[in-house]
Amino acid sequence: MSAKRAPPLGARKGAAQRRKRVKLENNVIDKIRRMFSEEKNDFIVHSDLQTRLSLDDKSCEVAINEAIRSQRLVPLTIERSGTSTVAYKWRTDQQMQVKRSRDAKLHDLKDQERMVYQEIEKAGNKGIKSDSLKFKTGIRVLRKLNEIVDKLLRRNLVKALKAVGSQHKKIYMLYGIEPSREVVGGVWYDEGKFDKEVVDALYNACYYRIKNEGMKSAKELSDSLNKMHLLNNAIITELDIEYILNALELDGKLEKVRKRRSDSGKSGKVEGRDKALILYRLKVGGRIDSSFTEIPCAACPVASKCGITPEINPQNCAYFDSWIEF
Repeated sequence: MSAKRAPPLGARKGAAQRRKRVKLENNVIDKIRRMFSEEKNDFIVHSDLQTRLSLDDKSCEVAINEAIRSQRLVPLTIERSGTSTVAYKWRTDQQMQVKRSRDAKLHDLKDQERMVYQEIEKAGNKGIKSDSLKFKTGIRVLRKLNEIVDKLLRRNLVKALKAVGSQHKKIYMLYGIEPSREVVGGVWYDEGKFDKEVVDALYNACYYRIKNEGMKSAKELSDSLNKMHLLNNAIITELDIEYILNALELDGKLEKVRKRRSDSGKSGKVEGRDKALILYRLKVGGRIDSSFTEIPCAACPVASKCGITPEINPQNCAYFDSWIEF
């Protein structure tokens, strides 16, 4: 049995050079990664990247092209001082994972299907309507567009929603995106329709929580109601609660109290500026939720002076007379 022959000298040199080049490219890609982790901007212009890599032009070009082929480095064009400049963005590990997942979902889509998906993707959490899709994709035949959208819906790549103010028209957005408040109207709306039962439930929950436990902020209420799963899996935001508390204030049941943050053990500054902590409590001299609620005295703004002066007393009270007659 004959012994194996050693590779020719030229082949060994070629293999060694390839290993050397791969090692250099990996080192450069690692260096680029570290640059972006230290960079305040999310991009680096081409000339700056070349300078910081400290390589000759040819080696730098080879390394950058390899980083682009790896899909880590993304070339783009930016405007700087009135001229277009080549720059690069870096995809993090998480972004690469998202990209691989996206590519796997889209790998067998046809050109028009991919184009429709991309336009829906661009719309973000505000979504896009069919007529806008027709215009942006150039697919004028509605039947064809509907077939494509139906395929994307069946594969859970996109989802259809009814937007507030357009109950008969659907909007489309990517399947995993949470729609913006202006699209779905927050917790007040269900399938584009105003849900009065939800409003009433929050109204009563906020009122009785403050009545039983004392002063509360909108954040304290939203946190506690979410822990209770008052609306099942729907998230109640601080803004949702502020709307309810404002309604309770207008109805004369609650009143607003401003306290300095330092009074409650918190910093007096929020994001670099002074800001008061706004709390809500039962309205002093307001309606009292009891068996005597309907007595006008409970909500009378001058009840504390009643009987002290000749002008304000039960005998001459017009509100009291009207209540008795009613």
